[in-house]
Amino acid sequence: MQACYKDLYYRKASGKYFFPEPELSNTTLDPSSDEGIASTNISLVWGETLPNLILAKSDEEFDTLYNEFLAKRDELGYEKVTAAVQVKVDANKVKLGLSN
Repeated sequence: MQACYKDLYYRKASGKYFFPEPELSNTTLDPSSDEGIASTNISLVWGETLPNLILAKSDEEFDTLYNEFLAKRDELGYEKVTAAVQVKVDANKVKLGLSN
C-alpha cells in the first residue's frame, strides 16, 4: 500500500501530531504586484489593530475595532489577495497530485 504524503510527514510536536500542508508552500505573492502590495498593507493594518484588540476594555470595543479592521481589509483588496493566493494553492495541488 502506498503511503499518503501526509503519512510520510507526521511530526510529534507538543504531544500532538502535526499535519503539514505542502499545497500552502510557496504561496507568497510578488511584493511589487497589486495583490502583493494589498497583502502588505493589510498586514500592516493588522499589526496596528491586534494590540488594540488585545487591550480592548470591553467586548463592544473589541467588536468595533475588529469590524473596522474587516472593513479596512476589504477596502485594501482582501478579495484579490485571497484569489491570487488560491491560484497558487491550486497550482501546488496539481503539482502534488492532490487536485480533484
